Amino acid sequence: MWFPTDTVTGVKVGGVWRVDFPVNNNARVLASIALTGPGGSVNVYTGTIFRDTTPNGDFNRADYYKGIPIPAGTVLSLVWDNGLGAIPPVVSIDCTDDNASLTGSVFTTGQ
Repeated sequence: MWFPTDTVTGVKVGGVWRVDFPVNNNARVLASIALTGPGGSVNVYTGTIFRDTTPNGDFNRADYYKGIPIPAGTVLSLVWDNGLGAIPPVVSIDCTDDNASLTGSVFTTGQ
């Protein structure tokens, strides 16, 4: 099952931009991230575990075909390497409960 798209606006924490998605009571699998924000690199964490990075924090997208597990009760965080710019970053994520194949099509054949 696919969960609705989540979108969160970042805040400055310790001089850098940060986006924290609220804790969810369900285990989820991260399928994609779309982001806009200041330039610089962005690191992705589940809890304190480093998962991914991108050098393009101003406008980017990542698709995780095998997914990144987010255990129940774990915060998904994206952290920019700077706090530049007055406009905060915005991040949207799509998750599944992993009962659907992330490698298959989201379209059915009508059967």
